[in-house]
Amino acid sequence: MISWTCPKCGSPIPAPPAGGSSAVCPSCATECLPPLPEQTLARLSPRPPAGGWGGRERFVVGLNVGVMSLLAVSITVVVNLLAAHSWTRWDWTHGGSFTLTGESLKFLEALPKEVTITFFPAVDPQNRLGALVVDRLRDVLQAYAMATPKIRLVEVSPIREPERVREIQARYGIEALMFGDLVFTCGHRKKVVGLTQCYRGTMNPTSTTGPPTYVFRGEEVVTNAINAVLVDHPIRARFVTGHGEASLTNHEPHGLSMFLAYLGSREFVGAEELLLHEAGRVPEDCDVLVFVGPEEPIPPAELRMISDYLDRGGRVCFCLEPGSDTGLEAIAATWGVALADDYVCDLARQAHLPDRPTTPAYFGVMDFGDHPAVERLHPRDTAPLFFNARSVEPAPRAPDGFAATRLLRTTDAPDGFAVRDRRAPPEFVSGRDRPGPIGLAVAVSPREETPGRSSTRLVVVGDAEFVQNIAVGLQGPNRTEFLVQTILWLGGTGAQIPVQRPAEQDRSFLVYKEQSDRIWLIVVLALPAFAAFMGLMVAWMRRT
Repeated sequence: MISWTCPKCGSPIPAPPAGGSSAVCPSCATECLPPLPEQTLARLSPRPPAGGWGGRERFVVGLNVGVMSLLAVSITVVVNLLAAHSWTRWDWTHGGSFTLTGESLKFLEALPKEVTITFFPAVDPQNRLGALVVDRLRDVLQAYAMATPKIRLVEVSPIREPERVREIQARYGIEALMFGDLVFTCGHRKKVVGLTQCYRGTMNPTSTTGPPTYVFRGEEVVTNAINAVLVDHPIRARFVTGHGEASLTNHEPHGLSMFLAYLGSREFVGAEELLLHEAGRVPEDCDVLVFVGPEEPIPPAELRMISDYLDRGGRVCFCLEPGSDTGLEAIAATWGVALADDYVCDLARQAHLPDRPTTPAYFGVMDFGDHPAVERLHPRDTAPLFFNARSVEPAPRAPDGFAATRLLRTTDAPDGFAVRDRRAPPEFVSGRDRPGPIGLAVAVSPREETPGRSSTRLVVVGDAEFVQNIAVGLQGPNRTEFLVQTILWLGGTGAQIPVQRPAEQDRSFLVYKEQSDRIWLIVVLALPAFAAFMGLMVAWMRRT
């Protein structure tokens, strides 16, 4: 007769009825199973023989362990080698945020030289917008490095590696590097790009009232920065002086020293002054000839030099103030550009600056034409501010094979208008004034250009003060970007690589301090407390 004890109360249990495999405890009514026989337990838990394992058995066991370990290591090595040489990347974001556009990929496929990108991924902890852009920029840079072996990506922490930062500054002759900067190098060429150039923000980046709204321009900036360092020599712009023009070395209000400093930061534009009467002709190495606000009539001999230069396929920019009669107006007219002796007002765009009286004649230009020279301008960040500008319009007829395109314009009437009588008050009078939109800059170029061959290009702007020190000091150097882009286009690289990303919807999940505090309370206090409470409830229910 088999008997055993109840595992719950310890009472003896009689043998199960015939044919049964379990019995019920008479004390606590728990159904109990009989214990396994000793032979069964011995079979389930084998023990080594009395003399221990022999040498053969130990050898077999060791060999088995060694073979399995070697096989596991081999599989790991093979998988890593395959992943390193044959990898695939999936971008599951809504707008393909981490996938380069076709324009960038096509450019990278034909990359002739190796380019090194040094990234300094650090940002002020209070700058949430900057932190978002740094993370996004890191992903974009990794996409460039994965797209071609000719892109070498290096990350240097300005906080943990200050000595290495100073070494890079000394090596490339960079005065200062900021958090989030990018340094592009190819041979002796370099270009520094600031973090703020990689996005356009529409709110205070340190605000905590809502998510930062911004337009990410990282891919456009990186692609064109790579293209810039591949150029063998910068665009050689010659600023003509000797007729009352603004000087690059003049630090007075009507000088161009502040614009020169901004232009020099672009690395791919070299600016020098030129005296035409001393040179005798436009130098052969001149890529772009620039006039900024000449005040005196230009001698006929120099006008012929300018005309001959344009006829030979030269690139010229005229920035002419209202009321001036320098002789350049006649040259512009022969190329299909008409300048009027008036001044332009725009009531809808008038600027409000502390050191200037509010007047419709001082306004921002936010309406751009469809042209490569202005395609990168942004109404908020890089819109030029004009003061007492004159109107510039395409003439009814342009030279055969050429087209004149309006680059800048005012708003429609009655806000935008041109006052014919400069002594009249700046208000629109129907029948007296010319209604808007009024043109402020015109570009002339061939309808079809032959690749690799220089062809005539001309830009005429109805204001010169917008790039002078007096204006840069009030509005910032980025407002002169229009002239920078004009020089780039005139020099042949102004039509930078167009990177057209589809419109993206910000689907990021942002957590602010109040929300973070609530999450901390829930995760650290509420959830453990709830788990402890449920455990106590279960224990109490089992006891009862």
